[in-house]
Amino acid sequence: MDATAIAVAAVTAVVGLIAGIAGTAYKSRKALESEYDIDLRKARVDVYKKLWGELQVLARYAPPAFSRDTVERLSVALRIWYFEQGGIFLSKRARNAYFDLQEALVQTLDRVDDPAPLRELLRKRGSSLRTAMAEDIATRDAPRLGGMRAEDADIPDESRVADTGAEIMGALEEIRRGS
Repeated sequence: MDATAIAVAAVTAVVGLIAGIAGTAYKSRKALESEYDIDLRKARVDVYKKLWGELQVLARYAPPAFSRDTVERLSVALRIWYFEQGGIFLSKRARNAYFDLQEALVQTLDRVDDPAPLRELLRKRGSSLRTAMAEDIATRDAPRLGGMRAEDADIPDESRVADTGAEIMGALEEIRRGS
């Protein structure tokens, strides 16, 4: 074997070794990132459940009684949750939505005796926070292996209201014709 062949073999071996080390390092890093993401998602699910439950006072459908006391209790519950359980797990987007809601609650308490006229604004702020949390834990995403299905598409509230109203009117019309 001549010197050129030995040099080519040596260079090939060194390049292969470097590629192998780099590939292993990359794969190890990706595995660690994946493990971290999984652990973070699990932790977020645990603490977000509690916050999700606290936000039911701002529900669109079958909402509970709403008063100044409701707003005050919600603001305090959110503060306690933030500092004692989940604030550290909020993504930037969810953290912004949390503080947007908390600021609206505080200003509502500062400005009005009856918060009922501001309920819709507060509901929307709570909805934005729930949406951000759901995105943090990817609960509204289609399964990655199965692809997106038609039933996984998000339906805008306006469409839901209009479609439901049309279906109810149609059903009532059929009942009226049948009577």
